[in-house]
Amino acid sequence: MRLYVAGKYEERARIREVMDQLEAVGHTITYDWTTNCELVPNQALKDFEGVCDADAFILVAERDVSYCGTLVELGVALACDIPIFVLGHALDDRCIFLKLPAIIKGIDTLLE
Repeated sequence: MRLYVAGKYEERARIREVMDQLEAVGHTITYDWTTNCELVPNQALKDFEGVCDADAFILVAERDVSYCGTLVELGVALACDIPIFVLGHALDDRCIFLKLPAIIKGIDTLLE
């Protein structure tokens, strides 16, 4: 399955761990944004395309921090009508869109 893994840039080491776990069981990451630190339009386009090219979206929200760009990526995934998996509970009470019935808590099924 083609996956896009989103999270806070400052937590990119953790995001990379999640990507590695998913790749180890055969999934493909549509775009690895963890190696880029530029806030330029071209970067935003690559992130956007990475979400749109995915079969599913993974949101890593394990810490209580500001998830600005990550929430935009979540919106793109919702608009693309792809499955959304959430790893962590940091946004459970702060993002109404995580209350939608299509949101899947955890990524266990993807790691089988």
